Order: sequence, then C-alpha cells, then structure tokens
Amino acid sequence: MRKLAVFFMFFILAATLGSQTASAGACGTATLAAYAASGFTCTIGDKTFSNFSYVGTETGGATLISASGVTVVPEIVGGEIGFMFSSGWAAGPGGSQGASIDYTVTAGPGFKIVDAVLAIAGVGSVGTGSVGVGEALSNGNTLSVSAGGSLTSSASFTGTSSITVDTTVNVSGGRAGVGGVSSVSNLFSQAQGSTPPVPEPGSMLLLGSGLVFLGGKLRRRRSGKSVTA
Repeated sequence: MRKLAVFFMFFILAATLGSQTASAGACGTATLAAYAASGFTCTIGDKTFSNFSYVGTETGGATLISASGVTVVPEIVGGEIGFMFSSGWAAGPGGSQGASIDYTVTAGPGFKIVDAVLAIAGVGSVGTGSVGVGEALSNGNTLSVSAGGSLTSSASFTGTSSITVDTTVNVSGGRAGVGGVSSVSNLFSQAQGSTPPVPEPGSMLLLGSGLVFLGGKLRRRRSGKSVTA
C-alpha cells in the first residue's frame, strides 16, 4: 500500500510542476524589444500579458524610436494593473513621430476585465505642435488624451476575460512648433466573474492518469487477496 501512495504522490507532484512550468513569469522593467520577443508572456498580479508588438514611424527628419528605445515599467495603481511605456517621443517644425503598441491582457481565473485607463505624462506642445495618444480596445471601446486637453481617459464596459489593446502615439511639430510626450500608461481593473477557475488541461490529464493507475492497482490487489483466500 505504501508503494501505491508513493506512486499517487508522484503523479500529484508532476501535475503541480507541470502547472507551474506553464505559468508565465512576473513582468519586469525592460525594453519593449524584450517584451515583443516571440512567445513572450508575463504576469502582474493575476493578469497575464502577451502578444506584444511595436511599430515606430517618423517624417520630416524626426528621430525614429525603435522598440529598444521604449522602456516598459509594470504599474499597480490602487486596484488598477498595467504598464507605463516611457520614451522621448518628440518632433520639431515640419516633423512628426508616431508609435503603435499592441498587446493582449487576460484576467485571472474567475475574473473579468471591466475598465481601462489611458494616461500621459511629461507632455507639452508649443505653437503649431501637437500631441495625441489614443487607445483602441478589441471590444470596440476607445480612449484618447492630448496635450492641451485631458491627460487621462477611462472607459468602463461589460466584463471580458481577455482584451487586445492598440495604443497609438502621434507627435507633431506642425509648420513651426514642437510637441513631445515622455510616458504613456495603460491600466486595467477587474471584477469577480461568473466563470469558476478551470484547472489546466495538462494538470488534469496527469492527475486523471494517476487516479486511473491507482484504481487499477487497488483492483488487482483485491483480486489477488480473494484468490489467495
């Protein structure tokens, strides 16, 4: 019987380790190039972030900022979780600079994402310069902020377990001005959902195999005892 218990413990341990191996690591401060690497996934709290991509643009001699020139900093503000994307987006007379940052955020088991916040800091414009940052969500909601306007925008919506985010940064100097922004923040909050946590398929398969194996052993042992008797 002791051997059977050892076998059962082995299967439980294998299932646990398999679940931990499949889990993503914690998000850390790094360049957006690191986040945009193929297959990269990370977590903040119980939220998982994945599928990062970045595209930078420039016109009129403005400096092109690559993904390596953008720093990603995980943020937790109250009950909101997300990122601050920091760089030196700026443009002078006749120039413009742009960026598109995309990724997917997934709520933890049993929860739903219910709102989004967009904020900018280190922002300013002079003369004909302008700064505009927008955020389009896969559920159809949009947010926007700008220099000279609101620096924070938020949207509440019906809970969803996962949402894709497309944040766009547009900075222009216009005919004879300058504009710039140093950071863009995306934050999300969640509420208890109606869907209960679902164990990972790999863990369930290993656990089920262990139970079947244990059941077979017990049946054979009982059969052997009845024959002996």
